[in-house]
Amino acid sequence: KRRQGKQEVALLHVTDWQDGKQTATYDMDTCRRRVIQAAHKTVSLARLHRHGCPVDECHVMLGGDMIENVAIFPGQAWEVEAGAFEQVFHAAGLIRDLVATLAGEFSRVVVWWVTGNHGRIARKGDHPKGDNFDRFVYEIARRADQPTNVEWMETTNWYQHVVIGEY
Repeated sequence: KRRQGKQEVALLHVTDWQDGKQTATYDMDTCRRRVIQAAHKTVSLARLHRHGCPVDECHVMLGGDMIENVAIFPGQAWEVEAGAFEQVFHAAGLIRDLVATLAGEFSRVVVWWVTGNHGRIARKGDHPKGDNFDRFVYEIARRADQPTNVEWMETTNWYQHVVIGEY
């Protein structure tokens, strides 16, 4: 009750999709279903909260390891559904759809992102730290036809300090 009527901000933190990994219970279709479900749940929760306070803004944190990749550990090739090329474009399309869903509900959407170890192109130290498949995924999604109420906050670090609302 003490916060009733005060502006609130929605936050969706998604990470470690390993899109492209294939196990008995997980594959690229499962990844898509789960991410879209998270987007719809975020919208539903925001609508519920709006009965007591305005929730006009949503921050999305993309925490890295969005794709499984194909060669960061021995034997990995036997655990993937698709090659890195397909994984990158599938994950980018999924991020685009996630962000577009949220942009249709909130007046402002801010997307924060960092890279993960599964995005590494080769062994650690073989390439510049900025060469990471997660960066490719995020940049492809960012360059897609996005609504005008979406902002992207990029970094080449594995972390970001973020201030959202009063936090």
